[in-house]
Amino acid sequence: MRRPRRRFYFRLARELGMTVGEMLGRMSAREMSEWMAFAEIEPFGAYMEDIRAGTIASTIANVHRRAGAAAVKPIEMVPWADDTRHCDEGMKIERFFKNMGLTVIDKTSGEGKARGEQDGIQG
Repeated sequence: MRRPRRRFYFRLARELGMTVGEMLGRMSAREMSEWMAFAEIEPFGAYMEDIRAGTIASTIANVHRRAGAAAVKPIEMVPWADDTRHCDEGMKIERFFKNMGLTVIDKTSGEGKARGEQDGIQG
């Protein structure tokens, strides 16, 4: 969805608990403009919830990182924010676990390793 205004409509409708059609039918253009201005000042929705969760996760990871290791940024703890936009969901989840320093088990071999070790994060 490349049209930012339309994307905002879906995000706002989800927050308000109604369909986009219902929302647009009930809301004036002035109120919609006010919602858009409000969202610029105080962002809301699933995106911000993920960033907040990433902030908590990165804080925990940074408390447990090895001396001299680079700090983990909140955005790095959000699986969908991977720099490799074309990777599959499984790769994003693995990256999330690696950043958390958690063990990922290979279901085929039953073996696992602490994924964060090479990045200076202790599990």
